[in-house]
Amino acid sequence: MTFEEKLDALTQRLEAEVILEAEARKRQDQRMAELQAGQEKTERTLRWAIRLAVREARNERRRRQELDTRLTQRLEDLANYADHRHQQLEALLTKFLERGGNGQH
Repeated sequence: MTFEEKLDALTQRLEAEVILEAEARKRQDQRMAELQAGQEKTERTLRWAIRLAVREARNERRRRQELDTRLTQRLEDLANYADHRHQQLEALLTKFLERGGNGQH
């Protein structure tokens, strides 16, 4: 094999390697683009999920505050009713005791 033939073979081999490298780089670029697209989709999904979780936490806090307000009002109403009822029973008992309580008037 002459020097020219060796040089031609080496040149062909280098050209083939350059082509293979270009193809590999192209596949790598495509894969990177796919990974980037997947990452962007994951980020969008996470942002959506976080917004949804924050909204749900706020709604739950609001519901609990409303429930607390209603329960507090109901307890106040019951306490007022109990005080009123206690006063009525005291008045009734006082009248009964003033009468003598033995059934004779």
